[in-house]
Amino acid sequence: MSAPAPLLSVRDLRVHYARRHANVRAVDGVDLEISRGGTLGLVGESGCGKSTLGKAVVRLLKPTSGTIEFDGCDLAPLDERGLRPWRRRIGMIFQDPYSSLNPRIDVHAWIEEPLRIHGRGSRTERTARVRDLLDRVGLPQAAEHRYPSQLSGGQRQRVGIARALALDPDLLVADEPTSALDVSIQAQVLELLAEIQRDLELTLLFISHDLGAVRQVAGEIAVMYLGRMCELGPARRVLDRPAHPYTVALLSAAPVPDPAVEAGRERIVLRGDPPSPAAPPSGCRFHSRCWLRESLDDPEICVTTDPPPVPAAGGGTVRCHFHDRVAGAPLAQPPPPGGHA
Repeated sequence: MSAPAPLLSVRDLRVHYARRHANVRAVDGVDLEISRGGTLGLVGESGCGKSTLGKAVVRLLKPTSGTIEFDGCDLAPLDERGLRPWRRRIGMIFQDPYSSLNPRIDVHAWIEEPLRIHGRGSRTERTARVRDLLDRVGLPQAAEHRYPSQLSGGQRQRVGIARALALDPDLLVADEPTSALDVSIQAQVLELLAEIQRDLELTLLFISHDLGAVRQVAGEIAVMYLGRMCELGPARRVLDRPAHPYTVALLSAAPVPDPAVEAGRERIVLRGDPPSPAAPPSGCRFHSRCWLRESLDDPEICVTTDPPPVPAAGGGTVRCHFHDRVAGAPLAQPPPPGGHA
């Protein structure tokens, strides 16, 4: 029996834009799939293109080339009129609840707006729907007529989640939904998202730089660097047996709750800043900062040849010429060659 078709399938997606006479390759040849009801965690440092990718998937940005196949339809070439029926099926939660809400309208009007625009129900039915959504995200009905300035950061993000759910989407894209919140509130919002995804059987693209958050919600993880996926696979495999040197470095920087393990770890600090997406390096895009390359006898292939995605041991894919020297590296004590304390 063949596997079911994914709800979202992105192929060779590119989002380039001009800035100061340079062509910025924010997203530069990305492939990914998310199965129905699945959760993909997209991680990477600031500037790697993950938020641009999320906005392209929901078509807030028009891709330069490539396909964004959602439930069998390629959204990439559609104009606003063609996108309208598909927008009902895709919701987005934005990073900053302080700037994503309109300060001039109250919570009820903000959540009701997509229902009204898409002609869903009578006024009475829309009011009932707004109240159901407030209950779903854990807000009291007393919040219905409050303005964003009267809400805490966590409450504002819950309002943003309620609005994203208003039209019963099949796909939810969450772009750094906890990064602007206090740590204690982050945990509550993550629990809420996991509960909603499970109860409503949503497909979720969860974008974050926080590996702890991704570990909590994602079934699969994609690691992005300088506009491309460098590693993708089942969450347990990527977190326990990373196959790319960049993934190892990210994991080495993430704190471990066990003090004994944390004390024995060596952090890999990458040298320099990420290269500009307007002028990515030749060959492997990570080679200029790669701790593994420093230990190789003949690393020229990393400079001259762009590694293709190849199967990784344990599932998924990886872009690294020497991934066999990375796979299985114990994260409590990362491989010593090239490690910088």
